[in-house]
Amino acid sequence: MATLDQTSILGNLRGAWAGGIISSNNSSWYLRSWKTPLTPATYYQRELRGTLATCATLWNNLSAREKNTWGTAADLPEWQKNDWFGNPKNPTGYGLFVRLNILLLLAQRAPISTPPAALFPTCPGITSAFLYRTNGTAYGRADLSDPLPSNANNLVTWISPGTANGTQPAKIKRRLDYIKANETHQYATIWDRANLQYGLPYIGQPWSIYVACFDAYGRMSSTVTTTVIATEP
Repeated sequence: MATLDQTSILGNLRGAWAGGIISSNNSSWYLRSWKTPLTPATYYQRELRGTLATCATLWNNLSAREKNTWGTAADLPEWQKNDWFGNPKNPTGYGLFVRLNILLLLAQRAPISTPPAALFPTCPGITSAFLYRTNGTAYGRADLSDPLPSNANNLVTWISPGTANGTQPAKIKRRLDYIKANETHQYATIWDRANLQYGLPYIGQPWSIYVACFDAYGRMSSTVTTTVIATEP
């Protein structure tokens, strides 16, 4: 890449010229050869882009009245999410439409044209939990108070080191069991996958368990949590 004298006649030029690109940065203007921009096109990227395009088409096919319905639903406090500064922020009607339908389309389910009721699944409680370490292995379980509610699509558990602080999963956490709605057992294993990230727990070490339900649109219930201490069986 060649740099250019800023006082030269070329110093004021920018853009494509003679098979190259003229531009500038903080230090000087420069001339480089043209390169075709790389656009990664993995299968999942193509799938996501195609799904976003489908969502846009579906939105454009809605009537003005239907779009207003989505806008009204999006203003409900149940749809709020926190921005980077922790301030609650509601989506636009289009943003809510895409947020819900993209999950359905990626799961190869039928899209929706009217917003669902702002009714989030209620997460079962944790009645008891244990974490045992023995003979170079560890295993544990969290027992749930009830089966998954009818409006829940799945239940997810996380684990993180230390005592539970608050109701949201800690930033340093490991996703564990994933229970689908058609499964009837009322417990979640709490170490099998954690071993990949944390190795083995120390005897006497506290660990936080978080459990939450999600509906078919990816909406999360309130989170329940408990603390277990790694012990010998």
